[in-house]
Amino acid sequence: MSLLDEVNGLLGNVLGKSGENEAAGAAAPSGLVEHVFGIVRSQGLTMIFERFSKSGLGEIAASWVGKGENLPIDASKLREALGDGTIQALAERLGLPLDRAGSLLAQALPMLVDKMTPEGTLEGNPFAAAAEVPAEESPRASGA
Repeated sequence: MSLLDEVNGLLGNVLGKSGENEAAGAAAPSGLVEHVFGIVRSQGLTMIFERFSKSGLGEIAASWVGKGENLPIDASKLREALGDGTIQALAERLGLPLDRAGSLLAQALPMLVDKMTPEGTLEGNPFAAAAEVPAEESPRASGA
């Protein structure tokens, strides 16, 4: 099972239990996890964590990397750290209202970061730095 499949399954379980999807265990909206992964790849975990730290949310983001429990984040705090453009691009790409996209991103990002950092550190992590992402795959290409 790939990293993206694993996160998609976990997210589907969370959404099912929270009533966000009609059936428990239903998959996350098509393309959600892939787009969140694209955000992480294009910006790099280090840059994302710098943005969270500057927004006073460094402890929350650090919990996603650490081996302990992931602290939750709500969509408004996520918007403070990542900016409206990131959430707007996700909403447009998935055809969702802005508040729904923010809520989904707030659930998906901690799970994805947690799975991308199995050793509990950014040091030596291949996702720490921004990757070369083709324009058609980059969230920035759609206005993020």
